[in-house]
Amino acid sequence: METLVTPAREVPILAQADVAVVGAGLGGVCASVAAARAGARTVLVERNAFPGGVATAGLMCSVTNYLVTRTGQVVVGGLASEFLEGLVAEGGAMPDYARTGQPQIPNDPEATKRVLIGLLAEAGVTTLYGSLLSQALVDGEQVRAIVCEAKGGPFALTGAQFVDASGDLDLFRLAGARHERVGSFSTLLFRMANVDIGALVDWLEAHLESYDETADVGTSLQDTVRNWREYGVFHLPHYAGQRIPMVADAIASGDLPARFGHHAQDLWAMGMYACRAKPGTVLVNSCAFAGDDLDVRHKSECEAEGRLLVRVLADFLVARFPGFADAYLLDTATEIGSRRTGRLCGLHTLTADEYRSGQAFPDAIGRTTEIDHTSPDRRRYAQAGQIPLRCLVSERPVNVICGSGKSASTDPCGLLRGQVGCMVVGQGAGTAAALAAAEGIPVAQVDPERLRAHLAVAGVSLA
Repeated sequence: METLVTPAREVPILAQADVAVVGAGLGGVCASVAAARAGARTVLVERNAFPGGVATAGLMCSVTNYLVTRTGQVVVGGLASEFLEGLVAEGGAMPDYARTGQPQIPNDPEATKRVLIGLLAEAGVTTLYGSLLSQALVDGEQVRAIVCEAKGGPFALTGAQFVDASGDLDLFRLAGARHERVGSFSTLLFRMANVDIGALVDWLEAHLESYDETADVGTSLQDTVRNWREYGVFHLPHYAGQRIPMVADAIASGDLPARFGHHAQDLWAMGMYACRAKPGTVLVNSCAFAGDDLDVRHKSECEAEGRLLVRVLADFLVARFPGFADAYLLDTATEIGSRRTGRLCGLHTLTADEYRSGQAFPDAIGRTTEIDHTSPDRRRYAQAGQIPLRCLVSERPVNVICGSGKSASTDPCGLLRGQVGCMVVGQGAGTAAALAAAEGIPVAQVDPERLRAHLAVAGVSLA
């Protein structure tokens, strides 16, 4: 590839922070709020015009319910619970969600934006939207400042500590930290309106063979029916579409293609999420793009193909799917949502076995649960997994910590990528960064007992 040399430039320093956070997804918001509540002057930069990341711009407006274990124990508190309770109070989600029989917590993305903006404002976080990270200025083993591009021109932020909550290790990569790129797997989500969800639930109840209890987060059909009728939430398991006769018939006849364009695949996945807080609106997760989401040409092709593909899927649903006869396409996500693009090479790599077994770590900053992929019914773990601080930091730079579960140092990559995991990681990272800034020490040297005491006061579940 040809290169050119760009001229040096003077960039104004817009703000000086104790803690600067890159990325306002759920992890970045929690990191920012936690840092500010711990007393740090906190500045949050976000490339979009609103917070939420994948949950809003990516339209993944359903939180996988990793709050509870297979046995029903609630293992997550803190800002994750505060956010969800705020959604319920805002009318954007249904209450009584902390149940093992409920695999997802569908919600309204507009309510999510309002709740997140409220949390940031209440904590006193300075938030800069429309700001794309472009450069990290490294001095020895530390990041001294970051440069962002904005409509009015570039600007710099200096900071004592930085949180990389980009989800793609943007800051760590620019600062030269050790990391691993991995193949991306992404989806363009869309919503349908005027869906008769009750009719769809009735149809599933009458066609037991069409429902896969072991797909996605393993959930019985009985629980799925009860969730809608008693609790007002609906989830059709993602990647279970081939069990549904009209989907299988359309694939066999070619009416629903196996692929679309150059990149789209898995048009049959048919994951669906809905709640009575947004009547008749169904989020659809039914395509996938494999490749490198950090390659601008690949990502641009997928974004364009995805908008055309959504019309194909929407037409199919209206023509053939139970409950969709009078439905119409409401909207598509602002951007394709990436599940993963890379992982940090941290001071410790959290393994699936450590996480599944509930191994205790003296520097644990929180815990969640996940799908047990070793179990044939794909239920959640029987106990919570602990998340050590060491999987969020690297040897250098010493004043940067990972604030997104998507890119933490885990094996496999993305072990903590769910929205609950990102919120738990974000709160722990933001709190650690604030304590490190106050003491003037590398973030990895924060006293774990002091850190855990702060988190416990904030309602985080640690053991």
